[in-house]
Amino acid sequence: MLKKIILMAIFFMSLPIFSQVYDPTADPIEFIGDIPYNEQETITTALNMGICVSIYASLRQTALVTPCDTLYDIDDTISGCNWTTLPWEYCRAVVNTIPGFPNCKVYAVYKVRKCSYNPIIRQIKLVSYSANYIPDSSLGCDSLANYLDTNDVDEQNIRLRYIEDYLYFSISKREAEKAGDFSLCDPSGNPSSNSLYQQIFYREETCKSVFLVKYQTNTRTKQDYYDVPCISTGCCKTWYTFCKDSLGNVISHINKTPVIDNCVGIAPESYTDPILQIYNYEPDINNATIDHRTLPCENTCN
Repeated sequence: MLKKIILMAIFFMSLPIFSQVYDPTADPIEFIGDIPYNEQETITTALNMGICVSIYASLRQTALVTPCDTLYDIDDTISGCNWTTLPWEYCRAVVNTIPGFPNCKVYAVYKVRKCSYNPIIRQIKLVSYSANYIPDSSLGCDSLANYLDTNDVDEQNIRLRYIEDYLYFSISKREAEKAGDFSLCDPSGNPSSNSLYQQIFYREETCKSVFLVKYQTNTRTKQDYYDVPCISTGCCKTWYTFCKDSLGNVISHINKTPVIDNCVGIAPESYTDPILQIYNYEPDINNATIDHRTLPCENTCN
């Protein structure tokens, strides 16, 4: 009960001050995958105008802060980084590399913080992602939406985690690229122990859920996905390391610390209700149909 009260207190402390003026150019847009430059310009303009800015600003300000965001352990402090003192920076990503879903751009919001002593070590957190976020018939995300929209909640959890894991990988690689040129791998394809190499990691609750919101009008449909914590007993950590082989190919390795947790139930409405409030900023809210549901809690750290 005490843990639930603490979690809720942390959450409400992070609720938005909607009177703040948001500068859309303050947070970068990361293009991941093969997206032509002229198309990037069109997307940038759309994301920096109108309803896209309103929703993003609201989402940015309501982003949930959890104990797993501030926990740090000996593996992280070896680099001299006390992550609890480092600020988060927000980014918007346009990802065009989801395997099996060509021509579908997924729009993601994530945050990142960099180790001040060693900036090639970074922590990231995926806040949300959307399909068909920009009303454009060329997005080609119907197949992805159909893939994720199944009535079998267990299967839906599996499919959503597949997409989320790939987004984490894509964003991690992008952040590693931004950190500088990749170091060389050793003959076995692993990062050389004699050199500094890019490490990107993220932490998550051992017990969490996905909150799905489907917003539909006569002209467009968009489906948004949000990670929401359940009452969890711990955190797990996933990290990627990157290096470059002798041919110049980027080699990645993933490591995960599994945690066993008795994960049942559903995320509390105190976490999901503020997300629904974001949709009040939609200009056609009175002519829209909004469906939403919260998937059962599951252990994503096994």
